[in-house]
Amino acid sequence: YKKWFLGRWTSVESWLEARDYLCAERFTMADICVGYALVFANTLGVDEAMTPNVKRWWQRISARPAFVREAAK
Repeated sequence: YKKWFLGRWTSVESWLEARDYLCAERFTMADICVGYALVFANTLGVDEAMTPNVKRWWQRISARPAFVREAAK
């Protein structure tokens, strides 16, 4: 899984090079879906997924009030 995941994850890093979010220049379902994939990867210990652009994006989406509220449950 790690090799497969990281092979596809490079496109996420590249896409976030000049963007704050994945689609439409705003938070969308795409951010939720890809964010879940990142949570899953981190659960499995795929630390290489937290590349610089992804890290900035993750900090932005995980600081959203709804995320903070649900993560605290």
